[in-house]
Amino acid sequence: ALSPSEKKRFEDMAKADKVRYNREMSDYVPPKGFGKRGRKRKDPNAPKRPPEYRPSVKQQYPGLSIGDCAKKLGEMWSKLTQSEKQPYEEKAQKLREKYDRDMVAYRGGGTFARNPDSSAQGGEEEDEEGEDDDEEEEDDE
Repeated sequence: ALSPSEKKRFEDMAKADKVRYNREMSDYVPPKGFGKRGRKRKDPNAPKRPPEYRPSVKQQYPGLSIGDCAKKLGEMWSKLTQSEKQPYEEKAQKLREKYDRDMVAYRGGGTFARNPDSSAQGGEEEDEEGEDDDEEEEDDE
């Protein structure tokens, strides 16, 4: 919707910025531990998170995408009554505490505590067998 003269101004700015970017990237060295994709490599000695219920759902419904699998887990969880959810939540809490203790030991006794009131990971909502969901913020450790 821009006129050619207005558009040329933005194209010139983009060309100048690309030259600057290429100049800066020619000297760039990624930090240690980061590969080509920019992801930090996982330490094979790090404690493993508890297993999750997702693989069994993927086995039952092999054509589901990641998002659809999460939706299916959410549906299954919402159909349970509070009394049916209770054993799973207790087991998930125990597994979460064990993982937290293992991470504290792995990190050399540093302070690592999960906020017990936080449900940002959504592990309990999709958690059929009390097995904790992957926690995205800790994948890079």
